[in-house]
Amino acid sequence: MSIEATTLAGKLGQMDIFHSIPEDILLHLARQCRIDRVEPGDAVFHKGEPGRALYLILDGVARVHDGDFTVAQIQAGHCFGEMALLDEGARSMSVSATETCRLARIDREVFFDVLCDYPDVMQRIVSLLTSRLRRQTDKTLEQLRRREEELSKLVEARTAELMQQKEEAEKLRAKAEAEKQEAEKQRRRAEQSERAEQQFLANMIHEIR
Repeated sequence: MSIEATTLAGKLGQMDIFHSIPEDILLHLARQCRIDRVEPGDAVFHKGEPGRALYLILDGVARVHDGDFTVAQIQAGHCFGEMALLDEGARSMSVSATETCRLARIDREVFFDVLCDYPDVMQRIVSLLTSRLRRQTDKTLEQLRRREEELSKLVEARTAELMQQKEEAEKLRAKAEAEKQEAEKQRRRAEQSERAEQQFLANMIHEIR
């Protein structure tokens, strides 16, 4: 899991935030990095934990997430956790490995000890965070819009289904009412027929007498 300091320094130099840092400084930084291995599904850190380090993915893929909601996927060669260099407050998101990850960890104390003479690095980090926040905000808004459209379609479909059920119920009610009226007519006719028959018999009996 180890990596040569010169190799790691080269990878650090490819990062936007370290472009202007001299090679000897990057080599010094690389020698103080800790290399971590994170298996799939395991967390690099959890939401709510204090931020203490910047991470560079050497191999593998990680995801930034809030519970089951994935905000972003991070590939090898990219970094995360920059906010820890600006603020030691609680992490706003969790980061977990989706593939086996090898990470170079730059602790906050190491970062400022080695790069204290290079304030432009912090400016790049702020710019990077701003750009990332904008992309994440746009992505979240787009997901919310799609979800709103899906919910609207579901409501329309359910409303149409309820209207159809209402129409069918009205038809059944009307049919039942018609059958009830027809049954009432048949009952009255039967009663009239029975009375007529009884009257006829009564008349016949009277004539016979």
